[in-house]
Amino acid sequence: MAEIAHYETLKFEDQKMLEEAIDTNGKSVIMAGSQEPTTSKSSSKREKRESPSISLNYDDFLIDYAKSNRSTCVKCEKKIEKALPRIGKLDYNAEKSFNNAPIPRWRHVECFAKSIEQVEFYGDVTKVKGFDELSKEDKKLIKGLIKPTIPDPALNGKKMKKEEVPNEENKLLKEQSDRFFKLREKVSTMKRKDIEVMLSHMSQKSDYKDTATLIDMATDVLMFGPLKECPQCKESRHIRLKASRYICTGTGSDGQTCTYETGEPKRGPPDIPEEIQDSYDFFDKYKFKPGKRLFSSKLLKAVQEKEEENNNTAVEDGPLQGITIGVTSWQALNTDKVRVQKKVASLGGNIVTSLDRSLFIILSSEDELKKDSPKIEVAKALEVPFATEEFLFKIEKIDDVVAQLSKCLINNWEGDLQERFTKMRSPSKNDSSSSQ
Repeated sequence: MAEIAHYETLKFEDQKMLEEAIDTNGKSVIMAGSQEPTTSKSSSKREKRESPSISLNYDDFLIDYAKSNRSTCVKCEKKIEKALPRIGKLDYNAEKSFNNAPIPRWRHVECFAKSIEQVEFYGDVTKVKGFDELSKEDKKLIKGLIKPTIPDPALNGKKMKKEEVPNEENKLLKEQSDRFFKLREKVSTMKRKDIEVMLSHMSQKSDYKDTATLIDMATDVLMFGPLKECPQCKESRHIRLKASRYICTGTGSDGQTCTYETGEPKRGPPDIPEEIQDSYDFFDKYKFKPGKRLFSSKLLKAVQEKEEENNNTAVEDGPLQGITIGVTSWQALNTDKVRVQKKVASLGGNIVTSLDRSLFIILSSEDELKKDSPKIEVAKALEVPFATEEFLFKIEKIDDVVAQLSKCLINNWEGDLQERFTKMRSPSKNDSSSSQ
């Protein structure tokens, strides 16, 4: 959840559906409580009965004709003859995969039909990618063998139950979500320019490129109150919601990006311009009720776990064992901050934003180095080589480090990279054992 963009802005019901999908690893999600009409023999009236509905990730399945005789059915372990229809499910944990891409595990059509529970396919086979490309005869054959099926009332060892009475947290979150989206519908009727004027009038961030995000933040302001200035950089126009935190993206007097973030920001009452209120009828019934924005405990836990995962705990015996890498600004990189942190840690190194001569390399960009900010001037004075972060993702072994780094240098550094790397890298257990 911590990695799902705009998760915090979804409706309560959609958040719960995503949580269920995550809990089941993207497998079929059984949703209890859908209504299907049925006719009673003893009555002409239509009655309703509870029936589970299925949400299936169809992207995990595919159908095509075998292109050769080399594929093997994973159920019967026999070869699938060329030109015969076959059905596959993607294996995301395959060891021998190109570029970490999932590998399809193929089955004969008949074998797939016998493996419905094993592959967890409780859907409509006509919706699987490749079905429309089949011949008329093969479509009829497959539809006859693989019919929509209601699964056994158990999922991952848990019996399927009707939706339980929500606990206090779910009750509060649903009430908040219902209120938020009711207000959001009203805000979405406003002209974009009027929303921007309203937010700007309250010293809030108003230059969102995406209209949906602009509406979300305007609704947030009207429902919970405008954000007060950041205690660090003294700005409020740069604070925005991300996951379960309000983060500041402003720049301090020292030229460095502000690092302030909080789950409970200080707010004030909305001050809506009169001309805006007069232009939209819904403001006649609008009343502000002070209160803090709630986030689900699952989301808070996911964010915490993600932070711990990216806490720069280096993997032992990696190619960057003992190496520390600096960053001038996360905004200068083309790759997401979390992904870079995770990659450096997986290679055995550490990454920091404080700069000194102990760094092996400093990650930045050509545009960033052209700036006259104090931090860039200090960084250049350290005489540490600069490079883009792309080289990190091409390293598989120790010998790759200098070779790939030399291709990504962005300043005229004239030292010996190999000598620098050898001196700064801490010997790993494998290094010492191999030298004996």
